[in-house]
Amino acid sequence: MSKDKKFRLPGYQQYSVPKGPNSHGSMILVRATIPSSEVEPVHCGDGVEAQAVRIHLANDSLVVYNIYKPPTKRLEVGELLTQATQELVLIARDFNAHHPTINSTTRMNLHGRQLVELLTDVPEITLINTWEPTHILGGTLDLTFISTELVPVAQWEIDDELTSDHFATTTTLRMELLPPPPRPPPRWNAQKASWKLYQDELQKWFSNYEPAEDIDQLNQDLTGAIQHAAEKAIPKTNPTNRHHKDYWFYNDEVREQNQNI
Repeated sequence: MSKDKKFRLPGYQQYSVPKGPNSHGSMILVRATIPSSEVEPVHCGDGVEAQAVRIHLANDSLVVYNIYKPPTKRLEVGELLTQATQELVLIARDFNAHHPTINSTTRMNLHGRQLVELLTDVPEITLINTWEPTHILGGTLDLTFISTELVPVAQWEIDDELTSDHFATTTTLRMELLPPPPRPPPRWNAQKASWKLYQDELQKWFSNYEPAEDIDQLNQDLTGAIQHAAEKAIPKTNPTNRHHKDYWFYNDEVREQNQNI
């Protein structure tokens, strides 16, 4: 749709990218009763159209990506598909990618090979097409990827109605069937530790301890003493599943480097 045209569907929140000289335009509609917000999509290649909306759920959120790769443009989906390692995603639309794994009757192109390699390297994302053609000429251009943990509650199918030269596809996610995410394990809150009590507990243990001759036993005893002193002197946090706004950046490697610094 061009900028000068207005489209409204009662009962739905509209997120749209208008049609322009270098854009076919795209739209995501979310039922108005479902909390949602537009997010900045990751870069998928120069000239590749990408749109993203976050659906806010009871226990989590789902980011829906709407992708169109023109046949002449280069697809860069490494960052896109690895989003599934950080949050729940649904990624769909026209990728113009060809590979026998996607459609056994087609020849492979660069973008199809790249997608298939990423599916192997990133087990957190899954292609859920049922290998039916999505184009009237028999090609499978419209692909749907979801976070692997959503596969048990997902259903994908070709719609009976033909909307253009592409068939419409339907993806149903029964999110209510997903178990709630487990709470993270509690962590030591060193900022509120009583280090004097910690030292006293270790001193009390050491003054009554008869060192073992076996090195493994000695290691086990010392570890147990440290654990006991920590339980007495260091409180634990009450963790939640809420992420820091930049949680994607704070992985284990970054935390280790911060600690070293």
